[in-house]
Amino acid sequence: MRLAFSPDGRRLASAGGEAEVRVWDVTTGRNLWSWAHPDTEMVLDLAFSRDGRLATAGDGGVCLWDVATGKPGKRFKADGGSSCVAFSADGKRLGASFGPTEVRIWNTATGAVERRLPMLDDQVMSLAFSPDDRWVVAGGFNGSVVRWDLLARPQ
Repeated sequence: MRLAFSPDGRRLASAGGEAEVRVWDVTTGRNLWSWAHPDTEMVLDLAFSRDGRLATAGDGGVCLWDVATGKPGKRFKADGGSSCVAFSADGKRLGASFGPTEVRIWNTATGAVERRLPMLDDQVMSLAFSPDDRWVVAGGFNGSVVRWDLLARPQ
């Protein structure tokens, strides 16, 4: 089961073991919406941006959701699936594992891939941006941690 609070603490997103994503009203416990992920059979991770957008990662890729309606929006296909997802602090970038050993950084406005970052001999299991959006860090299945400087020019 994956859980994430919205930045204002009023909503809780959940997914686990299947492709269904649910958003709950924290105060009332009411299910606001439930929707099947359009490209995956299992949701493996989810994250809210500071402005309240929701992203999910699964075996078919990544999806951004309209939290107000529960409708899927922009999708990023990932061969080999995506096990983790994270927004940059400013919400302008979305990072996700891409297949087992790569991290991709997308521009959330355009959908363009900004960076392709190799994990090097480990499966990506977790991802985080630094609060100033300079760094993105990935944690691997075998315990490795890789950090990339997003201000450095891509090679």
